[in-house]
Amino acid sequence: MALTPAVTLNVTLNVTLDVTPALELGLTWWWAIPVWLAAAAVVVLVWRRRPGRSAARTPVAHSDRLATLPSYAFRRRLYQVLTVALALALALALGAAAVVTARPTVIVTTSQPEWDRDTLVCLDVSGSMWEADAAVLDQFATLGAADYAGQRVALMTFDAAPVVVFPLTDDYDLVQATMAAGARAFAAFASGTALEDATADWAQFTAGTAAGGATSAAGDGLASCVGHLGTPEPPRTQAILFVTDNFHGDQVYSVAEAAALAARRGVRVYVLYADAWNWSDAAAEVEELRQAAAVTGGTFYDAAATAPAEVVDALGAVEAARSAGAPRAVVADAPGTWLIVAWLASLGVVLVAWRLRQ
Repeated sequence: MALTPAVTLNVTLNVTLDVTPALELGLTWWWAIPVWLAAAAVVVLVWRRRPGRSAARTPVAHSDRLATLPSYAFRRRLYQVLTVALALALALALGAAAVVTARPTVIVTTSQPEWDRDTLVCLDVSGSMWEADAAVLDQFATLGAADYAGQRVALMTFDAAPVVVFPLTDDYDLVQATMAAGARAFAAFASGTALEDATADWAQFTAGTAAGGATSAAGDGLASCVGHLGTPEPPRTQAILFVTDNFHGDQVYSVAEAAALAARRGVRVYVLYADAWNWSDAAAEVEELRQAAAVTGGTFYDAAATAPAEVVDALGAVEAARSAGAPRAVVADAPGTWLIVAWLASLGVVLVAWRLRQ
């Protein structure tokens, strides 16, 4: 049954960063404020006791008449207002500077992805699977770095024996280029056209897979893909996209045994079954694949009913949800408002002092 690789795929992970309102924590260096207050008190005390402050005042004759002049009264009130304004601005500037020095902090609770996912594409490259392989690779080739969103990707192929095309990597240029080359090669061999141009790329994906003379050892292929993922430290969520028709010859592992291995290691297996050659007696093979997906917590898909694009889309969405990080409390400095207050108050001190000298 032919598969149509020209299905548009959109698996960009639109992950929302869940942030609760910031909660005031307090001051990291709270003791800085008493230090500032003590310093300010010392400065005021020294200033009040400076030499010459208590010297006798010079008497001025008829000053009582001067005080009754409207212009004098206005200037005196203006002086008093400016003096009070200067004191307030100076106190505000020093207070804000003291708070900034004490490092005000806030706590923000976030829940964001850990970006700790591994996805391995495990392809059966026997002749009956070339159309399916081309369709799947074509979907992955359309993705960019933003779509992979920090996950590691690997590609393995198998027929009688498994081969690692590229190991787990976050080099998305390599991933995209390799997937595109594979899609072109398998599409060419499936259709029997442009074989000369596709031979080199096709060999990259199939060389070594025919070792042993058997065909489509699906169980061994899945077991090898599980083994390639290994047991990462620190732990990561891991998933395999297993593309096969499970029409196999002699093999060491059955698909059920390989799936049990995956389940023990916490690896989910998403199965895409493709019956391109219309096997008439495939019920047992299909059921084995269905059980393999179920036992690992993955999903079974039949290419006759589900396009490869939808399969990859579903895999991306489910695995992104699995790897969402637990809420974390993040402590951060938050001097912003106090810095603005200190700057404005300092500017006010300069302006008022300048006006007082006029």
